[in-house]
Amino acid sequence: MKLFYGVFLNGITALLNYGTQESLIGIKEVCKKAEYCFLNSENNIVRENGIELLEDIYIKIWKYILDNMEKINYQEPFNLFDEIDQYVVDAIKEMPPEKVQKYVKWDGFIESVQRITFWIGYDENNSRVALDNTYYFARFAVHYL
Repeated sequence: MKLFYGVFLNGITALLNYGTQESLIGIKEVCKKAEYCFLNSENNIVRENGIELLEDIYIKIWKYILDNMEKINYQEPFNLFDEIDQYVVDAIKEMPPEKVQKYVKWDGFIESVQRITFWIGYDENNSRVALDNTYYFARFAVHYL
């Protein structure tokens, strides 16, 4: 599993290096499909891997942003989390509390989602950035904790 995990994340990096809106859309679509499969699995370990993968996707994208700030020019936000937030919440609800504590990095993850959402596709004159789902997730986290 870890081998494929690394290959998947390296594929994301390769697509990010193209620096086009199409590559960003491709990343979002492949990640959305992978996360849907992981988070909706009947197997607890697979759901846990889905949470871990989602956090690592956002870490990988944020690292890319930090390393390439001057050449990033995406017009649309990276709204992967907006499309799968309910699956994340449902997966967490199914996980035992000790596993949630191990796999979910509450503060860091929510912060990563917000930073990337603002950085990619933000336009002062025409903002398409919406953080409603991250606020929903943050409220869920507070309730859960």
